[in-house]
Order: sequence, then structure tokens, then C-alpha cells
Amino acid sequence: MSTIFLHLNKLRKKANAELTHLNEQLYLLATTDSMTNLFNRRHFLESAQTQIIQMQREKTPCAVLMMDIDNFKLINDTYGHAIGDQAIIDVADVFLNNLRKYDIVGRLGGEEFAMVLTNCPSDKAKQIA
Repeated sequence: MSTIFLHLNKLRKKANAELTHLNEQLYLLATTDSMTNLFNRRHFLESAQTQIIQMQREKTPCAVLMMDIDNFKLINDTYGHAIGDQAIIDVADVFLNNLRKYDIVGRLGGEEFAMVLTNCPSDKAKQIA
């Protein structure tokens, strides 16, 4: 009888581990832009709002930067969508590799990006931009 309980307990632990893994995957799918690995629009806007409210409450400086890839339509028209996609990925990689861990960046759509720089005075934000 106790071996049955041990077996059932082992199955339960395995199922819980699988469920945890699937929930982590689901969270990534729901919050991340699959092409760039940046936050997707919805998650970025929710996170940005939270960050900005916190910065206002703490009276610390923050900056919001909006960016797009200049002449992106020309890139797509001249070189094709695969190269355009690669340009978007390359720009996203620059953001991911250069932002501080506590800043957030997201792809809003197409070639448009935004970031929230926490605890960042305007002169530093201009330098980063």
C-alpha cells in the first residue's frame, strides 16, 4: 500500500514540474515578441505604466524613449522582408545587450520600439538616445 502512495507522490511531483514548465512557457508566449525577444506591446505598456507610477511616487527621474528604424519601408522594398526582419532583430539585440537590467524595452509594432529608463535624468536619457 505504501508503495502505491510513493508512486502516486512521484507522479504528482512530475505532473507539478511539467505544469510549472508549461506555465513558464505560456508566460513567455504571452509577454514576449517572438521575433525580437523584447516585451510585446501589451506587456511593455503594462510594465511601463507600473514603472512610471513607481517613479512618480518615489520622485525619481525616468525617461521614456520612442524609436523607429529610419527608412524601414525602403529596406523592405529594396532588400525584401527577410532582410527587414533581420534589421528589426539586429536593432532589438542592440537594445537587449546595452540596457541596464532594470530598464524595460518593447516592440510596439513593425519597426517601432519604446523603452523606459528608470532613475535616469534627462541629460543621461539624451545621451542614451
